[in-house]
Amino acid sequence: MAEDLEEETEILEDVEEETEDVQAEEDGEGSDAGDGENSMQGETVAQDEVLDKYKMVYDQGLDRVKFPSDISAEIQRTWKRFLEHAGTPEHAGELIFGAWWEAAPSLHSYFLTPKTVLHLRIVQGISPIVAALGHPNDLRTQVEIICFRHLDRPVSVQGAEVVRDSMLDMWEAELGADFTPKARIGWFSFLNYWGGALVYFQREYAGRIKIIHRSWREANKSVALPEEEEEVPATSEIKEDEEAQASMADDTKKEAAKVKEYEAQQLGREEGEEWLTDEGTKDPMCWAFRSGPVTDDSHVKHKQMFLFNAAVMGFGGSTWMDIILDQRLGRTGQRRACSSAAADAAEFKTVKGNPANPMHLRQLQPQPEPPLEMPQWVSCKAIEQKAAPGGTFVDKDFPASSESIGGVTGDAANPNVGKYLQDMLKLVVPGWVRPVEMVGKNATKYKLYGVTGEPCLFKHVSPRDIQQGYLGDCWLVSSFSALAEYPDRVRSLFKQHELTEDGRYDIRLYCPHAEEWKVITIDDRIPYWQRPGAYGTPCFAKPTKENEFWPCLLEKACAKLVKAYYRLDGGFEAVALEMLTGKPAISVGISLDTSGHQPYGIITGPDQNHLAHATVYMRLQGVDAKWQFFGQDASSLCDNMTNLTDTDLWAKLQAWDKEGYSIACGSRGNYQGIIAGHAYTILRLLDVPITRNGKSITLQLMHVRNPHATNEWKGKWHDDDKETWNAYPEALKATGHKIGVKDYKHGFAEVAVCFDKQNKGRRYTDQSAQAQADHQKVEMGPTGHQTWEGLR
Repeated sequence: MAEDLEEETEILEDVEEETEDVQAEEDGEGSDAGDGENSMQGETVAQDEVLDKYKMVYDQGLDRVKFPSDISAEIQRTWKRFLEHAGTPEHAGELIFGAWWEAAPSLHSYFLTPKTVLHLRIVQGISPIVAALGHPNDLRTQVEIICFRHLDRPVSVQGAEVVRDSMLDMWEAELGADFTPKARIGWFSFLNYWGGALVYFQREYAGRIKIIHRSWREANKSVALPEEEEEVPATSEIKEDEEAQASMADDTKKEAAKVKEYEAQQLGREEGEEWLTDEGTKDPMCWAFRSGPVTDDSHVKHKQMFLFNAAVMGFGGSTWMDIILDQRLGRTGQRRACSSAAADAAEFKTVKGNPANPMHLRQLQPQPEPPLEMPQWVSCKAIEQKAAPGGTFVDKDFPASSESIGGVTGDAANPNVGKYLQDMLKLVVPGWVRPVEMVGKNATKYKLYGVTGEPCLFKHVSPRDIQQGYLGDCWLVSSFSALAEYPDRVRSLFKQHELTEDGRYDIRLYCPHAEEWKVITIDDRIPYWQRPGAYGTPCFAKPTKENEFWPCLLEKACAKLVKAYYRLDGGFEAVALEMLTGKPAISVGISLDTSGHQPYGIITGPDQNHLAHATVYMRLQGVDAKWQFFGQDASSLCDNMTNLTDTDLWAKLQAWDKEGYSIACGSRGNYQGIIAGHAYTILRLLDVPITRNGKSITLQLMHVRNPHATNEWKGKWHDDDKETWNAYPEALKATGHKIGVKDYKHGFAEVAVCFDKQNKGRRYTDQSAQAQADHQKVEMGPTGHQTWEGLR
């Protein structure tokens, strides 16, 4: 207890000392002038620009910042007051951690340290940063320390916003009037600065350091060191524990020294020579470029390794590498043969867009939902084995095996899904199951529970009975649902419009980079899992209530496109919609404040210097390599608007809905029944004019659908909210799941719209005989070349 009090006193004293010095200018702009400039350090932000620049999470660098004196003093005062209010640093940390834990369930898996230790570390991490306010150099240094300690934690702008808001709300509740409006403004800007730095460092350095560590491990194997030491841990394995960090640093130094010593002995390098970077600076990490002669039998490995490491650090397309390597290796005539890194980088072009759009080049974080729990297995009596007609076609390119589901599940797949897929594979039926074995009079022991009728491919295509399975591909399945608002769009993807006897189906999917509709041929064997003595179920997308199997087969075609189901885990609705329609799609980031809503496209690549328009097909390489995602200004597809007001956004959504465009949306967090990290489909948007007490107002309602068909909306206007519905009988004509537009901003972080008006056909709500006859006439759409009209 004495130690706790002593530690608390030290923390308070630090804050007091810095509060007294907050007016001093000794660490001001003058002391920054001598600092070397680089991308990590950013620029110096003047006091009068700070609050304006950090009115949102800024993730484009780590600046030297001198907050206004009164703001700095207020931040330090409230931090001191909070510590006094909490009583002990541990309790203060517990309050902060509790706010994070409640507001961001998706972050739970990243808290690995025991809570009793973590609570104290939270306070010990925040206190030095607060104390450094008023001293730009010290502040930046303290933030850098925190950022480098947390490189293994995926951080997104949206996540930083959630953490920021949770802390502000917690302080407001705990401190009451002591948490003044000025304090809230100060902490808001301060946390935007700090949170943006975490996003920036994780984006710019975590992946590169991890790849370089991996290349070092490969290098050690290739030179066959006499005694191989334990591998240098990857960034994702670095814990917050300082002892573990120190141990890792020692191991890295020992390993680097061992490689140098061995290379000097075996490859003839003279004493004192160092590995060089492009500018001749000493850098032990760039091991593949020696200043001495390279033996003939190792030039290919060394050149490729150099190109690889250089590409990781952002020089993949530079021509100087080939020139220098040719001079060093004396192989001018063979330059193009080994320059694979530069050639590959040529695919990634300069990303164009209006930099006035805050979403342009901002890192995005797909939020794969945690997989559902194991199904409630229903016991069944032994079913007589029948000779099912089945199908004769077997797709050998996408076999009915575990590799087509999980592949290297556990290390290449998303970690949230990896273990779950491994458990699933233990129960998957060998050979998988065809629709006629699950549904109908010829169903075998794989018959689905409680299902009657016969299986079919299409019957009444509708967005309202599509159901996601046990994989985090809500971004894809919700896009199926958006597409199904107009059934002809779904039917035009299939060559066959009825279940076939041989079980073969041809489905077309569009690739923007190839500017081509590709035809994916699959068989109808569906991954199916079953516990002994119980009814089974398809692993992934389910057949509809009318036994339509098109969702299962369309999902399987997408999985074949990327060689395995697990590569469909976590993504963006706009990317899926472009594949399904061949038409451009954009997203609009939904802001909670008055800064506006920004339209953006999705780009991806191995690092920020090598980016291209994101497509589903790129997941074949990007998922395993953990490519990053960024926004690209899409104002050119939104009437050149880089910021939309609430009124603009609602008007756009209504106009897009009226045109029949496919619209989906992604959730911000758990809110009134909305599930965090999940994708939904927007089916309708309604303006309902009403008059009350002589005043005319308009109710703005929207109809959204969860692809899981679960978790009803619990806020105002939910299905059982009789009080609200009775108060506004004019709105009773609008049916289904509706929420107010203000609630929509709190529940959802982005909306995706696909400009696929062409050949939309009749809406699913038209159940007339003529509509059904028209749907039956739809044939497979065009295949082969189609010029891409969207962002590049």
